[in-house]
Amino acid sequence: MDTLLFVNAPGSILARQTTFFSHVSIRTNAASVSKAQFGRSILCSMNLGYANANAKNSNGNLPSSRSGKSRMYDAGSAGGAGYISDAGSGTGSGVGSGSGSGSGSGSSSGSGSGSHEGDSEEGFDLPEFFSENKVGWENVSPDVKAGYEKGFLQAIHVRNDILAQKSIFARLLILLGGENMRIRFLADRLFFTKIMIEESLGLTGKIAAELNVRRERFFKEFDLVFANATMAMLADFMLVYFPAPTVSPAGPNAKKVSSWLGKLNQYRESLPSAVLQIDKPYTVGQRIGSYFLKAGTLAAAGFFCALVGVSLTVGLNFIREKVTGKKAEKKNHEILKTSLMYGAFLGISSNTRYQLVNGIEIHLFPKLFSSKMVWLESAATFMLRYGNTFLGSTHWLILQRFVANHDAKKRGVPVDTLQVSRH
Repeated sequence: MDTLLFVNAPGSILARQTTFFSHVSIRTNAASVSKAQFGRSILCSMNLGYANANAKNSNGNLPSSRSGKSRMYDAGSAGGAGYISDAGSGTGSGVGSGSGSGSGSGSSSGSGSGSHEGDSEEGFDLPEFFSENKVGWENVSPDVKAGYEKGFLQAIHVRNDILAQKSIFARLLILLGGENMRIRFLADRLFFTKIMIEESLGLTGKIAAELNVRRERFFKEFDLVFANATMAMLADFMLVYFPAPTVSPAGPNAKKVSSWLGKLNQYRESLPSAVLQIDKPYTVGQRIGSYFLKAGTLAAAGFFCALVGVSLTVGLNFIREKVTGKKAEKKNHEILKTSLMYGAFLGISSNTRYQLVNGIEIHLFPKLFSSKMVWLESAATFMLRYGNTFLGSTHWLILQRFVANHDAKKRGVPVDTLQVSRH
């Protein structure tokens, strides 16, 4: 939670509150390959664990159906391409899991469609999910179903689509946020949970900080408290929303563009939403580009939140003076400077920390928690994000005190007399 506290206490400076509460899976698509010898091939790519999600057959066609089984690291090879041929008719047998060669279960029939392995959650089985939740393909959004059949989406994305449709809160956010919100729910079944974690930690810490600073003036200045808390919650939401991984049912945009603006937009769309995202074989350059894009986005968001927050504080103080006739003690509200500092903090510190948090949740958590251990994974996410907010608190205090000391030296004010928030 990286939230801004606009302190309105006598003799205090404007302070920032950062609350303390705060795969290469190999897609194995086997068709009717008579008496083929399957060799073990384990690929470990530090293109951050990406598994080629669009395995093609010998004719270059994507598989037309998948079994939904998850996490397969052993695969045979055919035609020197590292994938089992996925063409022909009849029944195809899938490759079994394990570290050695050996055949396993999984079959598909008709028009050369083989089993689909390699989704990014341990033990997830799409047919089993359908059965347990009494749903089927008729309940899946048409574009998600089409994206799955074309190889753009995995079984877990189909599941996430069903879960989002069943959640009234997810439907509401998608209604408000449109397709950009929806592709985040498709990529992460815990996206809404993470929003709630961040908001609850942030709001709790914010209110505690306001109570500590304002004390007996808390309810008398509740309008200021409300304005500060509102902007803090907006900033927390942005910190979850912008760095979150996304996945598009439509796949990559292959449309040719000629204008430089169109090419720039196409390049932006080719970047991963989260730097360590693994749904596609992103290059190092794309990941670096994503980092700086998100840094700029969060910096702009932080600048906006601080600008509005500090301006609200100043405006509410002015209204209070006119209504009550009592002149409030003059405070040094440096709106532009504070907004720039908060924007820089979100763009550098917060962006880096939240990208690492998403990377741990993408790479490590699927190995630790099976698809059915959702509550345990949620608890681990809570603890991870709690620690992240603690670290963010330290970063902000360092920056805040550095700036305060610098200003004090310029004004010739002893540093010991400065009141800097320690929340």
